[in-house]
Amino acid sequence: MRAAPNRLGGSGNLTRLDGFEEGVPVPAPGKGVAARERGRERTKGTREKEKKEMAENGSVAQGGGLTGVNPGRLFLASRVSLISTSVVFGVMSSIIPQLTKAYSLSDAQAGWIGGATLWGFTIAIWIFGPMCDKIGMGLLMRVAMFCHLIGPLVMMFAEKLTPSNPFIALFVGGLIMALGNGTVQGVVNPLVTTIFPDESTRVQKMNLLHMWFPGGIAIGGVLSFLIDKMGISAEAAFTAWQMKLVLVLIPTVAYGILFTGQKFPKTEQAESGQSFGDMCSGTFGTLAFWLLFIAMGISASIELGPGTWMTKAMTESMGKAMPSLGDGAGVLVLVYTSVLVMVMRLFAGSLASKISPIGMLLLSAVLSGVGLFGLTKVQGGGLILVLATVYAVGYCYFWPTTLGVTSMWVRKGGSLALSIVNGWGNAAVGLIAAPAMGFISDKNGGGTEGMMVSFRYVAASAVVLLVIYGVLAVSNKKNA
Repeated sequence: MRAAPNRLGGSGNLTRLDGFEEGVPVPAPGKGVAARERGRERTKGTREKEKKEMAENGSVAQGGGLTGVNPGRLFLASRVSLISTSVVFGVMSSIIPQLTKAYSLSDAQAGWIGGATLWGFTIAIWIFGPMCDKIGMGLLMRVAMFCHLIGPLVMMFAEKLTPSNPFIALFVGGLIMALGNGTVQGVVNPLVTTIFPDESTRVQKMNLLHMWFPGGIAIGGVLSFLIDKMGISAEAAFTAWQMKLVLVLIPTVAYGILFTGQKFPKTEQAESGQSFGDMCSGTFGTLAFWLLFIAMGISASIELGPGTWMTKAMTESMGKAMPSLGDGAGVLVLVYTSVLVMVMRLFAGSLASKISPIGMLLLSAVLSGVGLFGLTKVQGGGLILVLATVYAVGYCYFWPTTLGVTSMWVRKGGSLALSIVNGWGNAAVGLIAAPAMGFISDKNGGGTEGMMVSFRYVAASAVVLLVIYGVLAVSNKKNA
């Protein structure tokens, strides 16, 4: 039998015998059970509301490894640092045509420069991501800031650094920026999951964090377009494309200031004690991992590959549809799709509750392939808008959903499986898709038409995704 509670204090725990919680007023005689239930619900509701507000403000679990940590400040700094990484992408998409013209680069060379800003990400996240605790998050963020400051400067002064072949400095500068991008991602993802340990809050915060990747692309794209509208001469001491690279420096300085003086917590992986050997066997010994690995490379190429070339590919079509926008208007297609993706990722939770993850990926493959292929066939402004919408809705959920499926179906792989799949997405675009698109364009006469041909090849790869996702769906159904 349960021991009788001590109602009079002393050494035992004080326990209410009348069925009421502390802080709930006892109803007057005759009010009945209903009054008691209302009292309980009011108290429960108040406590849940307070708990939710504390979690959202990052003020929960301030004991142990989070003592002295300011989650709100770290989360703000993380979002700003992610903006730096995506501004790089938006700016690079805008300046590729200008670099090609200024230095007489082939499309293949331009593809290597744009690609370096992607596969360098993979090098950084694969090396630094698993070493957050050993090296320290604070030191890694200083490394990222250094790369985001030096990379643009190397590109800006490429002609002075390697006068005989500016392509070398442009390539190196792009690669340095990419190393900064990967280092940021290698830190902020485990950082945010650590400072917001509550699962429901964590999902919300991760969505709020990653919505700023397309948001930063939109910011970089719009500001790059406005710089082009300033009419700066290509012979000026400081050209338009050099001014666009300054845009990367602004959020870099901002997140450097925000992170200064902040204490960083230990990651969850360091606290769990999971061995690296266990993660390796749980990753590489799983068929689902290899299928998702291949799928990530293709889906990332559909999402990011065309973005690298969007300004060049769509400028002619946008110029015919909207002549008043002038040169460089193709970047506005990238801006529009990025804003759309930003909003849709913010509200991804409601869709995920209605469609299975594999169902979302299958739908994404169809819509992205159709939308991208259609963009290569139209000229009218209205049709460009419609097909750009179809394309964006299609690729919107590729990346986060693939990572989500990896975490569920390659569970024993842990952070290793996630970092490999995540990093491979950028590597596939930088090492394969972007240079290949430039090569295909050169082989088909270059210019807008050559780039449109390369877009069609990328769109066709969505068929391979349908096969992979179909195999995963059948396999999952059998194992259910």
